[in-house]
Amino acid sequence: METLHQIDSQAHGRYVPINVTPCDTVLARTRLHHLGASFVRHLQYSIDTGGLIKGSLAGMLSPTIPVRQEIESYIKMKMYSMQESLATMTSYSDERLAGFLKKALEAPTHVARKMLIYYDLLRGDSKKEVQERYRECMHDDLGKQLDYLLALDAWYSSALQCQLRSPNKTLYADTLTALQADMPKVIEFLRSNILRLDETRL
Repeated sequence: METLHQIDSQAHGRYVPINVTPCDTVLARTRLHHLGASFVRHLQYSIDTGGLIKGSLAGMLSPTIPVRQEIESYIKMKMYSMQESLATMTSYSDERLAGFLKKALEAPTHVARKMLIYYDLLRGDSKKEVQERYRECMHDDLGKQLDYLLALDAWYSSALQCQLRSPNKTLYADTLTALQADMPKVIEFLRSNILRLDETRL
């Protein structure tokens, strides 16, 4: 755990986003572990394509809930979480607001990937491949929503890079204000995907 804390501190000091998913190797062999089937699939894909993860997951994890059930639960919980944060973000500290905006900008790609897995349509795992495949396979309106949100993500990333090179508090505050104004579009994208899943049940 000390090593993880050191990595987290160093990444934070360099403004490098990092996510840690601790996994108890004993609990992972029970049906109560917290790694969903689609996350395990993502890890396996990383292994198969020569990523940083080395080794085989076969036999290391117990079967979990069905993939479709996990994905439905994930998207619903993401929707509720985003709604709650959107309703209270005006009282957030700068650090908490930055964390929320980061998660909001990441959410569309995560949801699009899970939707493709849900319908067994995922072919590649990169953001570009997910975007193109999602646009091909989903309703035109859903594709347009995803394109807009990914363009928003790219715009913010570019603005952030400019800030790192030449800090300007006023300009960055205006950027965050504009970004916050677009947060309802993230909620609308999640909502549209939930409605798409509901159509599947009909």
